[in-house]
Amino acid sequence: MRRDIASAYLLTGTRLLSWLIVLALVYRRMGEGAFATLTLVRATVGLLNYASLGIAPAMIHLLAKINASAQRVLLVETVTDNSDAPGDVIPYASPATQRSADPIISPLQTLYFSGLMMTCVSALLAMVLLGVYTALFAEGSLKVAIGLKAEIGDVVGGFGAAMILKLISDASGAVLQAGRRVALDNILLTFSELSWLVMCVFLIDDDWNHLPRVAFASAIASLLALIGRIAGAEGVARIIGVKVRLDGKLGAQLLAFGMLVTLAQVADFLYAPTDYLLINQLLGPRLVSIYAPAVQIDGGLLLLVTALSSVLLPHSALAHAAGDANTLRRYYVRGTLVSLLLLACASAIIYFASPLLFKLWLDDPMTATRAILPLILIHTIIGGSSAVGRSVLLGMGKVKPFTAAVLIAGVANVILSYIFVRHLHLGLNGIIYGTILAVVGRCVIWMPWYVLRSLAPSRQ
Repeated sequence: MRRDIASAYLLTGTRLLSWLIVLALVYRRMGEGAFATLTLVRATVGLLNYASLGIAPAMIHLLAKINASAQRVLLVETVTDNSDAPGDVIPYASPATQRSADPIISPLQTLYFSGLMMTCVSALLAMVLLGVYTALFAEGSLKVAIGLKAEIGDVVGGFGAAMILKLISDASGAVLQAGRRVALDNILLTFSELSWLVMCVFLIDDDWNHLPRVAFASAIASLLALIGRIAGAEGVARIIGVKVRLDGKLGAQLLAFGMLVTLAQVADFLYAPTDYLLINQLLGPRLVSIYAPAVQIDGGLLLLVTALSSVLLPHSALAHAAGDANTLRRYYVRGTLVSLLLLACASAIIYFASPLLFKLWLDDPMTATRAILPLILIHTIIGGSSAVGRSVLLGMGKVKPFTAAVLIAGVANVILSYIFVRHLHLGLNGIIYGTILAVVGRCVIWMPWYVLRSLAPSRQ
């Protein structure tokens, strides 16, 4: 697991560094308006994630079950057969090889192909959502900085294409992760992030019209990740050139699990992306540029725990499939404590270094942003420490209670933030107060109680 975690933090560092450098280039060379537009679009275009239907985590959960079942069958075959003759066990977890004119198709191949086909269908749904989102800008329902209205369609289209390509690649990524090739998947994604950064460095110039270049460079980088992930997944479950068919029963299982994950993902949009929209509509576009840098720091800090939680998702699924509750409990307790410590230390460093950080990053002291930074860091620490719990619950298949909890907290965030701004006139601070109260309820009160209760011996 150490190699997987190291590769996850390599990806995290690359992703954070590339985003910060691109933001700095846009702010310095194109101005505050382009910066605000870029952060608004990049954050809110995440609505396309809902079109993914949660297929990737559903695949990881089911693939872990298939692999665990294969391991048990292989163990029984080894114990009961002392001869050197090959058994009749289907190699679920090993790469499929074509040894005859009509090779046996393993459940692993069938699940991979079914998941890939479903992600392609969900990509079509994402295109429809992208068209609706673009129309909102065209009609003026979503405000854009002066001078960028003509280019906003290209910006949204470029980042939307990047999200759709990533959505399709997630099926191959799930096969790599459940096949214990997490490090390879992370290296492929790291290369994609680096390619986007390199392209942006050469494409960004002192011209507002160059903002679409940043978006289309992101799409090219996602295409590279798609190609790499498909090639890597072929080493685990070969489907190119093999007659694999879509399995309706597996598709229904993926959809049932994935739809609940998708509902949980809606809650992500009910935090920072919705807060952007509330600020934009209730307080004005200028305050978005004050709020955005602090949220970028929040996102960067969360990557510290995202790396760990992303590795623990497939490992938790494999441990649950093997019936190893003690390992799951260790993953949760240690992972949560490590996450909390990492975020607390990193937040303290960021807070005290923020004057220098903003000067070096944006060439601006960002006094107004620094005033709200402590509040942002509070909900960063609280919310980020629950990332490990999310991975453990999804790995165990506890998707229904998790979905209910995050939806309730997300709705509470929107309602509280609106009330604090519109009726209590707390301004930008009101948005943050709403988020803090929501994450305390979900991450401090509900999450520890439910995870440890689910892992109690009496419930195994």
